[in-house]
Amino acid sequence: ATTLRECEIREPWLLQLPPQLRDALAWTVLTGVCSLYYIIPAAYVSVAALLFTGRLMAAATTAVVLTSLSILPMRPWPATRRAAQIFYPVLRVRHNASAERIAVLMEEWRGGHRYIP
Repeated sequence: ATTLRECEIREPWLLQLPPQLRDALAWTVLTGVCSLYYIIPAAYVSVAALLFTGRLMAAATTAVVLTSLSILPMRPWPATRRAAQIFYPVLRVRHNASAERIAVLMEEWRGGHRYIP
């Protein structure tokens, strides 16, 4: 017979930080992630600059990396979703679910259904 162990769901360590530190960390990470928006266009410009300067191998490598990253399939990252909970107070995350829908979702959550469609 197999012995089942009790599962304890713990909060991510980020949620255990003091609120002021958690908010400061959330704003810092949010600013950093938003600044990444400019890296992709800069990378494409760097391919053109590398071609212009005659560095064909570096330009080809950069173009292949950019192309391969853009066609990779996206997958959900549950650990990232849990860690991103620090953004809830900063971004004032809201929902439009009715009280009845929330009750259904909570019942499904207790039943082991761990995602919101």
